[in-house]
Parts: sequence; C-alpha cells; structure tokens
Amino acid sequence: MPTWAATEMKKFYEQKLGAEMFADQSNRKRWESIQDVPDEEIWEIRKTLKKNTTVTTHGKKNINGVKYYRIGKNAYVKAANLY
Repeated sequence: MPTWAATEMKKFYEQKLGAEMFADQSNRKRWESIQDVPDEEIWEIRKTLKKNTTVTTHGKKNINGVKYYRIGKNAYVKAANLY
C-alpha cells in the first residue's frame, strides 16, 4: 500500500481484502473481492476520512447564489462539500 494512503484505508483493505493484498496490489483478481464489501461500509470509511480532513481556503465567493471557497488559483470547492 502506498505510504500516502490513509492508515484507516490500509486497515480497511487488510481487513476486507487480506494482508497479502499489499504485496500484489496490481493484481486485478485481488481487487475483485471489494465487490463483496457492502456499500455502506465503504461509505462509512469515506465519511471518516472526510471528517478528519482539513482544507486551507483563501476566501469565499458566491457563484449563482451558491457559496464556494477558493482553494487555489481559479480553484473553488462548494462550501456544502466541506462539512
């Protein structure tokens, strides 16, 4: 598993796909078992990761009545997606 991958994701993959998966990540067969994981479990890990993420913003802007935060040069994210 890449060093940049979140610890929570590494644990999730180990639990759901097996520790041997880390030694053979490019093997498509190994990834097929992810289809057996309930969508709700994948969604929960995603929510956990999102909750623990911080984003540096550089101001805000309303576009067509929708609030956005500037996260870089000409790069905006919808405010509702940050919470």
